[in-house]
Amino acid sequence: MTYTLVLTRNFERRLDRYRSSHPELRGRLARVFRDLESNPFQAHLRLNPLHGELAGLHVVSVTYRYRLTLTLRVEHRRVVLLDIGTHDDGYR
Repeated sequence: MTYTLVLTRNFERRLDRYRSSHPELRGRLARVFRDLESNPFQAHLRLNPLHGELAGLHVVSVTYRYRLTLTLRVEHRRVVLLDIGTHDDGYR
């Protein structure tokens, strides 16, 4: 059974900027989306929970520097993508 990716409006805007700024990572990003749809708990995605103000959110690796910030609603088989940014942005 697959998961459904849900992209927020903010995520879509940020994703457009990210793809324009980092065209060399488009293929990698597409693989991350495919893997999230298949199973967001795959070890190579390095799904990690955030703490503090961002408790309840998780990050998934695109590269060491870039992370996707997302919420998981596993009971609904949905992955809600909220933001994309640098490693430091994800942990603020």
